[in-house]
Amino acid sequence: MLEFMLSCLFLFSALRSGSFTLESQTQTNLALILNSPFLGLFFFVLLLFEAKRAPFDHTEAESELVAGHLIEFGGRSLLIFFICEYMHVYVCVFLITIFVFNGFNTSLY
Repeated sequence: MLEFMLSCLFLFSALRSGSFTLESQTQTNLALILNSPFLGLFFFVLLLFEAKRAPFDHTEAESELVAGHLIEFGGRSLLIFFICEYMHVYVCVFLITIFVFNGFNTSLY
């Protein structure tokens, strides 16, 4: 269900800009958060849920009880696990910047 909602939001953003390229996403006139704030907030909450950050960190809340990934991984494996997890967060922030806030060089007028 989460992937379907994210796909619909990406499709809406592509229809709004007229193309599927990231360059055209940043060249639209108005940011999604200003154009339709509900969709911008919904996109932000969905990506927060996808990145497994609070308050949607159910997998980490369960692992605090058992500490499963801390027992299974050690050393380099644990490092790679956390690097991948934080890389996923950075990709979600990049997508929020492009699709919701209209890129890096956005004008607010």
